[in-house]
Amino acid sequence: MPRNAAAQQNMPNGNKSDRVPNIYWRSVSTDQLRQEPRYVALPPVSLLGTTQGALSYRYVRQESQLWRELHDGMLTTGRLKQALGMHEPKAAQLVGIHPGSRGSSHLLSAYFHLLTTASSSSSGSKDDWADAAATATSSSSSSSSSGRDASNEAARRLFNERLASEGAAAGRPAGSPASGPMSADLAAACHRVGMAGDIPVKLAWGKAQEAAALHCLLQLFPEAAVEEVGLFVVNLNDLPASWGIDLSAESLPRCGASPDGLIVHKLHLQQQDLQAAARLSAAKDPQGLQEAPGSSSSSSSSSDTGRQVQPVQAAAASAADGSSSSSSSTTTLFVREVVEVKNHCPFAFRSKRKGKKGKVHVSFGFNARGPAQRVHPQWVPQLQMHMLATGCQSALLVSRCADSGVRVFRLWRDDTYLQTMLKLLSVLQTQHVLQGVQPSAATFSGLPGYRAFLHRTATLARSAECIAAAGEEVTSRVPEAADGYNLVKFWQ
Repeated sequence: MPRNAAAQQNMPNGNKSDRVPNIYWRSVSTDQLRQEPRYVALPPVSLLGTTQGALSYRYVRQESQLWRELHDGMLTTGRLKQALGMHEPKAAQLVGIHPGSRGSSHLLSAYFHLLTTASSSSSGSKDDWADAAATATSSSSSSSSSGRDASNEAARRLFNERLASEGAAAGRPAGSPASGPMSADLAAACHRVGMAGDIPVKLAWGKAQEAAALHCLLQLFPEAAVEEVGLFVVNLNDLPASWGIDLSAESLPRCGASPDGLIVHKLHLQQQDLQAAARLSAAKDPQGLQEAPGSSSSSSSSSDTGRQVQPVQAAAASAADGSSSSSSSTTTLFVREVVEVKNHCPFAFRSKRKGKKGKVHVSFGFNARGPAQRVHPQWVPQLQMHMLATGCQSALLVSRCADSGVRVFRLWRDDTYLQTMLKLLSVLQTQHVLQGVQPSAATFSGLPGYRAFLHRTATLARSAECIAAAGEEVTSRVPEAADGYNLVKFWQ
């Protein structure tokens, strides 16, 4: 019996009059993605060397209970634009937030989140917070921090080696995911979500399709690897003194970010290219923050600034040691960029009605609109915070529509923008959260430079460049063993 037929027989309350969206159409699960040889997976929490200290949080899987608990006491990108007042009507108009998502309730929600966590015990100490962005090879890291990083790097390497050996033992070719759940189970999950309505379907679609977008990214960049990551915590002690950020008396909320991944590019550069990049870096940034576009580091020595995690030392990464290698005339650099995925749901709610014997029937239509044509301004704070937390100098936004294709945009880090953003968060923290005073629409609108900050948000969005694009030939290329292989758009 075909997979789809079996699923329809087992779907609860299934009826031919229903058109329930299949949120797993053309999907790849995270476990299936972990089988890809160029995807560097995180081990389960139980296999990590340690989870003590903020440095270790980046190794904690995002679907784990511990990852959710680590968000206590943290302002992450899920609440960032709300905390910046961007949902207030006038600000929302400038950054293009949908009218239905405007209003003061969003800023108040961020305020109460910070208010609650400010008065409760946090997940880590203030020392952990300051230590968050240090790496195992950073000259400024303490020996204990280096040990934590090294133990988790070893755990990650061993886990990926085990995945590779298990795949070979099972006779799976490289890049062929392990088989996923039975489609009948997927159909039941789709039916439950479909009955809940339009918004739950869109949310479930985004979650179910994230790994498929990363699978597309691997196809578009065949020489790159993608790393699974957990929670990165902003290292306040690493902020330039010229930013004028007051680090005393908890003037800033604890800030963190969980991007959808990090892409690692392997670049082979001639000696003259390195010399030209060094001259450009010195001219643009005396502190060397832009040493080659998006660079992770140029060596594995103590001269590394320590803002990046080190290149992967697993089979998937093809890096023997350190972040660079060189011959007499060529140097190999491993360059990291943040990856953020935006999956666009192609389903639109049509109707919901009661049937016989108390059954409820729903109907959804197909509303294909294609991947985004541009980076939307409301995505900019999230991408910039991702770069600040990870230390990357650029971010890739992957916009995917399962039926029509994918586009990849690159946005560069803007330290002036980040400086202003942190000062705005400091206003919310010091004048409202710590004082117990609720913010209002005038909290930010009356501040000098706030309107310029919103305009800069829109300007940065326009500066993002589309660097790769592909049609349905990529989004439909799902491994045969994946959840979404050969599945219909609707369960009926």
